Order: sequence, then structure tokens, then C-alpha cells
Amino acid sequence: MKSLSPMQMYASCKSNSDDLVMAHLGLVKRVALHLKARIPAFMELDELVQVGMIGLLEASRAFDPAKGVEFENFAHSRVRGAMLDEVRRL
Repeated sequence: MKSLSPMQMYASCKSNSDDLVMAHLGLVKRVALHLKARIPAFMELDELVQVGMIGLLEASRAFDPAKGVEFENFAHSRVRGAMLDEVRRL
């Protein structure tokens, strides 16, 4: 059995994370549009999408498939939470 070098292990994890983010970009827009109708008018849609992208990136780094949760469900709660935290902060 061939062992992977640390750089190879990092590359495989990084590409998996990038793939998750790219596959779920639409999720951020959907969540932002859904929340936009329910929050104060001072919050712009673009700001929500920006904060949601940060939440998606954090979700892709923190995701552990061994826990038995699908990434989409995990990312949805992280993205929505990031957006709501930003609204509360402002």
C-alpha cells in the first residue's frame, strides 16, 4: 500500500473542498433571496451573497462526511447562519 505525502494529501482535500464550493454556489443565492424578503431593507442582496459565500467556504472546510450528514444540509445551515449573524451585527 502506497502512502501519500503530506502535499498529496493536502491537494486531495483542497480539490474536494473546491468541488463542494463550486457545486453549491446556487445554494448561497437561494438562501440570500429567501432571507432578503424577511430582513430589514437596509441589507442588500449582494451583501447577503458575499457573507453567504464566506459561510459556504467555512462549511466546506469544516464538513466531515463521516458524521452522516449530507453536505447540502450542512452548508445550508452554515450559510444561513452566517447571513443572519451579519444582519444581527449590523
